Amino acid sequence: MTSPPSAGNADPVFALAPRVLVVDDDVNLMLLLTLHLEEAGFGVHAAANCRQAMALRPHDFQMALVDYQLPDGNGLQILNHLMAAAPALPVVMMSACHDRSLADKARALGARAFLRKSLRLADVVGALTHAGANGPVMSIPACRAHQADPDST
Repeated sequence: MTSPPSAGNADPVFALAPRVLVVDDDVNLMLLLTLHLEEAGFGVHAAANCRQAMALRPHDFQMALVDYQLPDGNGLQILNHLMAAAPALPVVMMSACHDRSLADKARALGARAFLRKSLRLADVVGALTHAGANGPVMSIPACRAHQADPDST
């Protein structure tokens, strides 16, 4: 696993890797995403909730992967924060349960892609790569389970 360069251990590969902010409260998924993204050549910084994510400087990242449902809010709040500070930052939203209105709202706020949380790891890498190249990517499957209100926190 690649780690951030320290004063005595500057890793040139890590310094050149696109830095991705990954926000998800599912520890197992976050670890899996981190390992897979690092293997794909990304540098990853993980945050488990809105508070942690919004405490970071958006300009430290080249892209972000943000879950919608978080314990202390939702991904739209993080998306708003990121877009206010770094409007060109490519953000990919993901959710276990979403509908077209949530995906449309995320896109209107600046998300470049909206992925189903039951995603394949290759889809995540592809969406981030495509989003970083300024291309719109939208995957909006219907959700048959109970849907969270996109305006609730």
